[in-house]
Amino acid sequence: MMASEQELPWKLTIHLSGFPEKRLLPYSGEATIQTHWKHTLKQAMHLRYGSAKRVYNLSVAQTEQLWAAVKEASLDKCAPPQILGGKGGGQWR
Repeated sequence: MMASEQELPWKLTIHLSGFPEKRLLPYSGEATIQTHWKHTLKQAMHLRYGSAKRVYNLSVAQTEQLWAAVKEASLDKCAPPQILGGKGGGQWR
């Protein structure tokens, strides 16, 4: 999830006081991001298909594989047919 300085087009300044808890999720490690991602994925599937059942039906291994692909920004590596609603092939439609 980390890129080298040469790859980033911007620099961030982090202020450690006055955190806007009502506007941003506090970072408590990668688990925080993964939990938020999974909730967002469920919302997206519900909006697209009318149900988040496709996400709930994923096995732990499939969920971990999908999360690893997201972390690596490699969606071609993992696109389970349960999420795509049909054939696999690594394309997000």
